[in-house]
Amino acid sequence: LARAHAEAGPPIGRVRAIRAMVARRIGVGEHSLVRRLVLFLVALCYLAAFASLRDQWRGLFGRNGVTPVDALLAQVQKNGGLSSLVDRIWTMPTLLWLGDTPSVDAMGEAMCSAGAVLSVTAASLALFTRGGGSSIVFGALWGMYLSLFHVGQVFLSFQWDILLLEVGFVCIWLSPKLRPTSRDPPHPAGLWLLRFICFKLMLMSGAVKIQSECPTWLGLTALDYHFDTQPLPTPLAWWASTHVPREVKRFGVAASLAIEGPLTTLLIAPFRRARTAGAYSQLLLQATIAATGNYTFFNLLTVALACSALDDASLGRLFRGRRRADPNGGETHSDDEPETPKTPVAIDHDDLPANPSARRKLIDLLSPNSRKTVDGAAQDLKEGKLLTREQISTLERAQNTPLPDFDPDSVDPKSTGIKTPRRRLFDSKSPSARRWSRRYAEERESLRDYSYAFGLVGGWLFVAFAAANALMMFKVDGAKVTLKVGVPETNAWLAFIVPCFVRYAWMFILPASCVAHCYDRVRASSSRTVGFVRIAGACFTLVAAAAMLRVVLKPLHQMVPKSTGVSVLGEFGLPAGGVEAALPSFGSRWDDVIDACSTKFRLGSGYGLFRRMTGVGDDGSVMRPEVILEGSDDGGNWTAIEFKHKPSDDVRVAPTWVAPHQPRLDWQMWFAALGAYNHNTWLINLVYRLLKGEPEVWGLVDDGSRRLERYPGGWGAYGADAGRDDGSAWAPTMIRGRRYAYRFVLADSDERTYWKKTFVDEYLPALSLDNQSLMNYVRSQTDWSKDDAGVPVDLGAALEFFRGLNNLFAYFIAGTACAALLLGLDTVAARLALETYGAEKVKRD
Repeated sequence: LARAHAEAGPPIGRVRAIRAMVARRIGVGEHSLVRRLVLFLVALCYLAAFASLRDQWRGLFGRNGVTPVDALLAQVQKNGGLSSLVDRIWTMPTLLWLGDTPSVDAMGEAMCSAGAVLSVTAASLALFTRGGGSSIVFGALWGMYLSLFHVGQVFLSFQWDILLLEVGFVCIWLSPKLRPTSRDPPHPAGLWLLRFICFKLMLMSGAVKIQSECPTWLGLTALDYHFDTQPLPTPLAWWASTHVPREVKRFGVAASLAIEGPLTTLLIAPFRRARTAGAYSQLLLQATIAATGNYTFFNLLTVALACSALDDASLGRLFRGRRRADPNGGETHSDDEPETPKTPVAIDHDDLPANPSARRKLIDLLSPNSRKTVDGAAQDLKEGKLLTREQISTLERAQNTPLPDFDPDSVDPKSTGIKTPRRRLFDSKSPSARRWSRRYAEERESLRDYSYAFGLVGGWLFVAFAAANALMMFKVDGAKVTLKVGVPETNAWLAFIVPCFVRYAWMFILPASCVAHCYDRVRASSSRTVGFVRIAGACFTLVAAAAMLRVVLKPLHQMVPKSTGVSVLGEFGLPAGGVEAALPSFGSRWDDVIDACSTKFRLGSGYGLFRRMTGVGDDGSVMRPEVILEGSDDGGNWTAIEFKHKPSDDVRVAPTWVAPHQPRLDWQMWFAALGAYNHNTWLINLVYRLLKGEPEVWGLVDDGSRRLERYPGGWGAYGADAGRDDGSAWAPTMIRGRRYAYRFVLADSDERTYWKKTFVDEYLPALSLDNQSLMNYVRSQTDWSKDDAGVPVDLGAALEFFRGLNNLFAYFIAGTACAALLLGLDTVAARLALETYGAEKVKRD
């Protein structure tokens, strides 16, 4: 206090001195705002995923869709001989087992709508509550998305779907258990798990680019092809491809390899400044990727992971008012905060310091006015009498100057206007315990300056180490940058760094963070019973966190050859065995159980985005493969079937912005163009459904705005527009597929042209419903001849309500209503607890 008061300038009182001391460290090492931000971003990712699936469910997974879910469930049940519900759920964890065959489609739609509503609820709680959410809400979101993921087949097999399940499970851990208004700080184990997930995601994505020996990555020319050949480019991708100089693109590739390589170690550094630098580098990379490509909610999810490496001090300017300087030379303060407290300050016991001495001093400063007058208090001070807390507070506010130091233990607590907190677990009335407590508080305060200096120096040294590793990857010759490391050097670096960081994670980071969190929680306990319960809970949390860390980091062994790891670590005298030997082990039996559960519930996975650059011609030219489906009524005149967002047959159609929505059929058409049609069985099913005129499937292809004016006979139109009484769509009699090579071009005339296409080959032969091979293939896949369309479906009132919600406005209204309901229940529970146990015990425990 004396040091803070001396640095604050003129005498401003002890209240102001404490405020000046705390203001310099506000948010450092705290993560309440970070938790709210991460949970908010993850909730938005859930919203994008569920809302996007809701619009496509019938066409992709319905009974008349491309990959029917009811057929999949029937096949799994038949092949596995699964009679009981428990066996079916364990074999394929999905809630859709709870419904019968006719209700699967309706249940899927209801689950998508319910997930979107709960996503809005989670986002609202993250914005407007101190705790940031509830583990019950995030647990429900994770369970519903896991149910959809297991039945999504090829259309839900993207890496960001798996990443959302992995991150969503950790968010259950990170969010408050029950009360969204909980004041408990986030457990550090949850934050460190998110940081290591981000580390794994980015490091594996960077390592596979070099290990694949793709010449475009090794030659730093990947961006010459990436903007043209990515699945769904944006308008900015066309501009970057045609206007950005080649040297700038080479620098962009080098920066990407550095950020996804050595700079990923900053995310898990033990120093906050290094983690902040690593997070900002990842945010910069994700911003550039999102600007030039429609990658659904992947960029937003990666931003959430990167933000977990920050602390509240890094986010302070985004959530607090602008700070301005004190005209009298004192400490700065916010525009929305009073310069000095004009009225008695109310403070909760949760906000009091855990140290008894510091807590008493703070109570002294914030006590209300005494009944005695200022003159009476001054007279008592002059006569050398012991003053009460109220008298001290009255004199300081009246004179605007601190009183001489006093012994807080000499103050009579009975004379104050507030109740003294009960003794904590390590608080004692003995003089020796009080002296130890004061000495500990003084030493801890004096060590803060040393720890600040150590963290500052160590953080910048760690940043310098990572930057040096990144710079060693490249060679600069004038204005030309080249990559000077190859696969052997990359494997050797990974074999040394990855096992060391794995051991550092579970041997140092997790135990240290859990012990520090447990110590603060135990010191704030109101009784020894509560303290011991918290110690037992901390031990269980540490073991569970180590098991989850094993699940998260185990996929790292995929990019580290075991033989390389043994040789490299042996040279440095470190334990050999690669990543698997560095992971925490709980015995072979329990390790197998953990690995089996993680695989079944998708708790951990390996990643590797853009391992090899596609669309590279034999002569080095850009050749984006694109399949164009064409329909015909007579086999002579063919017309292209336009999709909503993929490159069109019309080269004058510009790329579109579609993220965070994911048109999953458009995405799969990009993958289909990279191979043959017989390797993509869903494509045959798509053609069959289009030929049959299924309106749900035609709704995935085009939104109906161009059907009647572009397609002969009005293909895809149904109902009154097509004059069909059975509700089916007007479809062509034959469909074929042709493969073209696309690339971006500059406009060469007044009429802007975005693409140039060149015919490559015949991709799919012409198929019709009279084709016996097509019909035999369809019958071999599943029995689609059975018609249950007329069977009534009864989902219950709740599911029918959610099924009726099918737009963002409805999700927003229902989600905010659910959030208000949860807050109301929280308030009622808090009032009942106050009436039952009393305010003091509730505030403490």
